[in-house]
Amino acid sequence: QRNRSNAGDDLPLCWPNPNDGGLLQVQVPGEAPTIGPAQLTLHDLSGRLHLDHQLTFDPDGAPRRVDLGHTLPAGIYLVQLHTTSSTYTERLLIAPR
Repeated sequence: QRNRSNAGDDLPLCWPNPNDGGLLQVQVPGEAPTIGPAQLTLHDLSGRLHLDHQLTFDPDGAPRRVDLGHTLPAGIYLVQLHTTSSTYTERLLIAPR
């Protein structure tokens, strides 16, 4: 299993970023669409888990929406998407409301 951080030419893992703590769009970056289940986790920088959500990607490659529920405190979080072949990591900024 590969562990990749998003780099310049890749599509983003999640957006909008910064985020208001509401809806988050998620996609598999920089390669052909992943089909099937994937696990999305969101940790704060102290390592505390705030979200553990299963997503299913369809052949159309469309991003998936995740509702963060406006419950996260402002700050920086690590978003990880675990697919059958890779793990992708990206920082997410939740802006103050």
